Amino acid sequence: MSEQDLNPILSSAWSGPSTTYGGEAYGEMIASLRAFLNRIAGGRPEEHDITALGADLDRWSTTLAEAAVEETEQVYGRRPDLLGRGQATWPAVRFTHLDDNSLEGVVTFDRYFLGRHGVAHGGAIAFLFDEIAGRLAHLGGRPMARTGYLRIDFRAIAPIEVELRISGRYLREEGRKRILRLELAHGDTLCAEAEVLMVTLKPGQR
Repeated sequence: MSEQDLNPILSSAWSGPSTTYGGEAYGEMIASLRAFLNRIAGGRPEEHDITALGADLDRWSTTLAEAAVEETEQVYGRRPDLLGRGQATWPAVRFTHLDDNSLEGVVTFDRYFLGRHGVAHGGAIAFLFDEIAGRLAHLGGRPMARTGYLRIDFRAIAPIEVELRISGRYLREEGRKRILRLELAHGDTLCAEAEVLMVTLKPGQR
């Protein structure tokens, strides 16, 4: 199944506020931003280029400040139809399978997520797991929940700039508690695994 085919499922799995504002152009802008951050992380530009880039960023910061909106109107991170939900600062997963109780996908940590010696930063893996847990917890139309705990065991290095497999399973439900299992693997090597507790919100909670 292609990612385009999965888009309606992805949208239904995302239980937070969503929008289609910006259309395809917004998605292309986020893809460019993701590539920019990757190049910044791996680059060593000349001093005059650093100065020029800083000035350009300052100008854009001023422009964007004038376009600031309330949280309820935010676009960033609220485009479930786009890769990575329209975010540039977390490793975006390309989902290959979704059902009510499991998901699978592939992810590549680029240079932006480097820890050291060609290995993804452990915090980036935690960020990835928390995002995926949120997706998994809401599959099947389940009500809104928040992370209670995220317990990670790092088993082997997770290299950057190679495709890794991510998978998750909905294990069980105990009242408001939902217990999930996540795994990140490089080929046959398990890089990290996590147990996640997601807690269903009470009426009125957000």
